[in-house]
Amino acid sequence: MSRASHEKWMNRCIAVDSGSAISIAIDARSANAERRVGIGSYCKELIQGMLHLSPPPELRLYIDNPPIGDFCEPNEHVHVRVLPSARGWTHRILGPELRRSRPNVFFSPGLQVPWRAPCPVVVSALDVAYRTFPDYFPLRFRLSARLQAANAFRRADKIIAISESTKRDVCRLYHVPPEDVHVCLLGVSDRFRPVADASRLEEVRAKYRLPERFLLYVGAIQPRKNLPRLIEAFARFYAAHPAAPQHLVLAGKAGWMEEGTMRAIESCPVRNRIHTPGFIDDEDLPAVLTAADALAFVSLWEGFGLPALEAMACGTPVLASNCSSLPEVVGETGILVDPYDAHDIERGIEDLLLDSERRALLAANARRRAASFSWEKTAQSIYRILTSVAG
Repeated sequence: MSRASHEKWMNRCIAVDSGSAISIAIDARSANAERRVGIGSYCKELIQGMLHLSPPPELRLYIDNPPIGDFCEPNEHVHVRVLPSARGWTHRILGPELRRSRPNVFFSPGLQVPWRAPCPVVVSALDVAYRTFPDYFPLRFRLSARLQAANAFRRADKIIAISESTKRDVCRLYHVPPEDVHVCLLGVSDRFRPVADASRLEEVRAKYRLPERFLLYVGAIQPRKNLPRLIEAFARFYAAHPAAPQHLVLAGKAGWMEEGTMRAIESCPVRNRIHTPGFIDDEDLPAVLTAADALAFVSLWEGFGLPALEAMACGTPVLASNCSSLPEVVGETGILVDPYDAHDIERGIEDLLLDSERRALLAANARRRAASFSWEKTAQSIYRILTSVAG
């Protein structure tokens, strides 16, 4: 970022004296992305949820590039600080800035905490899969994640886990007392609802070249998503039911170590019924979820499993793994299967795709369950934790 661009956005920042109880500094870089997934969606929705609190707190959002897309605009409650991008940004750039302008509390939606944070710290643990499934991560990422997590858990006054499953892993692997880890389940945005406009559904079908009927996966293409077994199960299903109209759509951008999934697609005997449209734009996701007969989300682990909840809110039944956090999200409103057993996944696909009455019942139950999750609830829970450590 040029010095001129940096000064332009520094000048747009609004100094706040809103009378709020505390000032909260947030590492908001993940929310400032064109194609947000995972932590980026979490960070963005959490910021918006906090702004719906009454009264809203003072939020200091720290990013390393000028705001893009729908990133939160500065206002009387939001102070945006664009700091120069640099290697080791958290420690070399953000840390000194927090010491110059000390907030009441610093919140990291991930596990990146300055070595010398001058204030109380709260971090979110999305998962610790780099410890539980190390072979599914590149070595460099694994080493970096372990160092960041060790620093964050040692420095944090409180830790937020996004599921009970993640809390158990954090306490077990890092010997953190359970009372220091608070579970704050994620929410689902109001924009995730069934799309009734037939022309809108046809528009997204044409944009992503989607078939008329399909089983959908949404997420990054990477080993933990267990896509080779899903592909094998779908091939078995279609071999047993060649008249079934559904195709398999694997939607998402490449993550890492995606070669195994690509080989499974190319060698699949029903390759012509597998579609890879790439990343689904955020504004199109509710329509794509609505258009699908069902969502298949048979990951080996998930910190939470936000795509499953978003599908449920759109009235799309879910086939999910019976392990990690997914049973907490899906409950009894979906079909849970053993992600290590392609035959069990095939059985779940049959139950969903061949029984339209059951699919409709699960869809209705899923919508009711999804209604109990909201980002406002998440924001309230996290805000209470932030105020407790801020004193």
